Amino acid sequence: ENKKTIFISGDMSFSYDIGALGINYIPKNLKIIVINNHGGGIFRFIKTTKDLSQREHYFSCQPNLPLRELCEAYNYQYYYANDENSLKNCICDFLSSDMFSILEIETPEEESAIILNNYMNRKI
Repeated sequence: ENKKTIFISGDMSFSYDIGALGINYIPKNLKIIVINNHGGGIFRFIKTTKDLSQREHYFSCQPNLPLRELCEAYNYQYYYANDENSLKNCICDFLSSDMFSILEIETPEEESAIILNNYMNRKI
């Protein structure tokens, strides 16, 4: 059986967990998707911080997350998408790879905050 284990994380959250990439045993079937929205997107729409002039500097804290370089250093597969077409072009290779792989999906920071806000405020 060729099952995959997929973990999805935001860029800020993943930056806290980078040390885990160096452990001796990472299963080859592990796939990580990192949504790179350039930091703490939640701070871009919550009432207390969305209009602060220093929001990006003190709250969103855009992490310097060199995923491509980290994958090269650890000999992991790296995939990147920043729009629908690039995601369509790499998703099959990402999912079918026999190596531990990371897919970075870069999203526009302000637009991501609007989408997340709309999602959180949906009526179910």
